[in-house]
Parts: sequence; structure tokens; C-alpha cells
Amino acid sequence: MHIGKRLLYLRKKNSLSLEQAAQGIVSSTHLSNIENGRFQPSDEILQLLAKKYNVPEKYLLAYDKKDPQIDQPLKEVLFFLITDKTAEAETRLKKVREKGFIPHLEQELEYNILHTCMLVKKNLPYEEELEKLNLLVSGDELEYPSYVHQCYAYLMEQISFRQGDFEKCYHYIQIFLKYNLPPSVYATIQFHLLIILFHLRKRILAVKQAEKGLKIFFQNHQWKFVTETYNILLAIYWTEEDYETALNYGKKALELAETFKFEDTKSRVYHNLGITYKSLKMYETAEEMLAKSIELHRKANQFPRNSLWSILDMFAEIDDKEKFAHWYQQVEPDDEEFFYLYVKMNPDKIGEYLDKLDKLAQKAEKDGRWDLAVEAYHLLSKYFYKNRKYKTAIRYYQKIICIHERDKKTLWKKIGFTVPLSFFAFAIPH
Repeated sequence: MHIGKRLLYLRKKNSLSLEQAAQGIVSSTHLSNIENGRFQPSDEILQLLAKKYNVPEKYLLAYDKKDPQIDQPLKEVLFFLITDKTAEAETRLKKVREKGFIPHLEQELEYNILHTCMLVKKNLPYEEELEKLNLLVSGDELEYPSYVHQCYAYLMEQISFRQGDFEKCYHYIQIFLKYNLPPSVYATIQFHLLIILFHLRKRILAVKQAEKGLKIFFQNHQWKFVTETYNILLAIYWTEEDYETALNYGKKALELAETFKFEDTKSRVYHNLGITYKSLKMYETAEEMLAKSIELHRKANQFPRNSLWSILDMFAEIDDKEKFAHWYQQVEPDDEEFFYLYVKMNPDKIGEYLDKLDKLAQKAEKDGRWDLAVEAYHLLSKYFYKNRKYKTAIRYYQKIICIHERDKKTLWKKIGFTVPLSFFAFAIPH
């Protein structure tokens, strides 16, 4: 690492060209060489640049002097972020920031990476901070001190996860696992790896990872991870249509969730059990499970989108208008996605909502909601085929074919099934 990257960042932050920044100090060529790490600037040059960039001289002159007072707090932040103790992480970052400028290059980089990571964890906008980091960090350069690179690998893994790029996520988590990790962090990352393998459709590897993880979680009495792992195994075996094994894991997950009062997990398990019973055409039991999931979401002041969608979709499929009407009362009036289910339940009214249904399908396709897009396009194609508008029907069928081709290379999104996306905080939408 060299001071040039910081100088490059400061120049761009001040919207100065090389010529403008170098004027009266050095030649633009010399400044370019400094920024690229080819030349080491003198203290005099750094003092003049500090004045031009309106930063304290110490910020540039003391770039290789660590501040021992902030070293330990920075080392603790990553642990708190990984173990989902965001408040503690935020407190320590605030204390570091209160000291003002961080002269030491590595420490400033650690702070910037960890701060960006915290924004990602809190689902806050992070793009501006990431753009700043990209000026200070050169991708996967492994010459960084281990903690800096460890923080960066975790950040990129989190961003990739949020963006749904699970291949890249898998890449970064493998880098992260090369480091010597505390037991609680190691367990958390092992669980996260299981979720990634699930999304990558690597069923055999996911099952093996679950077995490995369960040994670790049992040894450390990490019952939350055990419960969530059982829930993921329920999802895995459901996709394989091995419903007996799926239900077995679901019941284990439910027992633990009830024992330890993991209400958030319990709502997901009830949901997944409901989907499984729905697949078995045990509709009364499916409704009972999904209703319990909905109730738990309501108690937590959360809109039960996944479970409500699944229960309505089930009654639309079996054409139970009475049950559908009962549950549809819980839908918010302006919710466009649930409108699709209303049309599915009332196919005779499709003609009244063609434009609205088309817009919904396009939005679902744009958002990567392949199942919803396909089903909406399918309703439209059937309508136009029935009304002998064959060219329009073919156009919608072509859209469906394109989505199926694209879906071979995209992440797995089964409508209705939920597993945690990141340390129990998220679930797959529908």
C-alpha cells in the first residue's frame, strides 16, 4: 500500500485534474507517478498537497504511523458485524471516527471497509462508500495486511450476497475462510456457506455442508444455527420432492424453534411446512401451517407477504373461491403483486386488466422474479390464444421461453419457499 492512492482519492474528491493539483507543486507527470506508487513524495510535497486538498498535514505526513488507540476497536468491529451485533460495531466505528482524520493508511482503509460493510448489513445505501473504496483498494490484491484483506473479502461477500451474485459470494467466502477465525465467527461463516450452496443449487455439497455445520453447531450449543440448518434441509429435500424427509427436518426445526422461542425462525418453518403440505395436496394442513406463519408475522408487526401469497396461490390453484376471498381480505389494496393472484382466481376478468397484468409481468422480469413473470405471461398468452390473437399469444410465449433460457444461469427463486438470506435477517421473496 502506498500514499499515492490516498492522494488520488483526495484529488478526485476535490474534482481536480492532474494539472490543477500539480500546479505550483510538481509536474503533472511527477504527481501521476506518485499516485501510481512509482515515486515516494517528499514531506515538502505532502505538506503542499495537504494545503491544496484542505486536509491536516498530519493526515498525509503520518500515513505510516499507527494509532494504537483505534487499533483494537477496529479489530473488534468485524467480529461484531459477522455475529450480527451491528449496534456494538456501530458504537466502535463511531468512537474511531470521533478522532477525526485517520492518518495511517491501513487503519483508514480498515475503517472505510468496515463502515461500508455496516451500511450493507443495515440495508442502507452503500454505493458512494464503495466507489470511494474502489479508489483506495485494487481488487483482490493479496499483499494487503491480513486483517485489511479479510475485511475486504467479507465486505465483497456481503455485497455479492445482496446483489444475488452467489458465484462471486462463494469466491469471497472461500478467501475469508483461509484466515484463522474465532469459533463463533467460524460457525457463522459455515452457516452462511450453507445458504450460498443452497442458492447455487449445489444440493450434494449443501447437504454435506449441513452435516459439517451441524457437528460444529451441536458442539458449541448454537441452537439457532441448528434450527436454521434443519429448516434449510427441509427446503433442500422439498425441492427434491422427498417430502417425507423434508417434513422430518421441518418438525425437528419446529421443535427447536418452539423450545428456544426462535419466533422469526418458527414463522419461516411454519411457512415451509405449509408449502410442503401444499405439494402433498394436504390443503387443510397446509392452510393451518401457513396461517400460523401469518399470525407470527402479524405479532412481529411484519406483513406476511410470503405466506399470504402462498395461501392465496394455493386456493387459486384448487379454485376455492370462498377461501381465496377470505384470505384476500388481508391484502393491501394497492399491492400490485397480489393483483396477479386475483386475476388468476378470476380468469374471466383478465380482459379488463391486460395492460396492468403486462406491466406487472415486465416488472417481475426486470426484478428477477422469474416465476411470477412466467405465470403472468402465461395468463396473457392463454387469453390472446383463446381470443384468436395468435401473434400476440406467440409474443408472450416467446417471452416465457427467453426467461426459461435465462433462468438456467440465474439464482434459484421458488415462489413461496423461505430460508434466511443472511444471518436470520432476510428471506427469499416469494
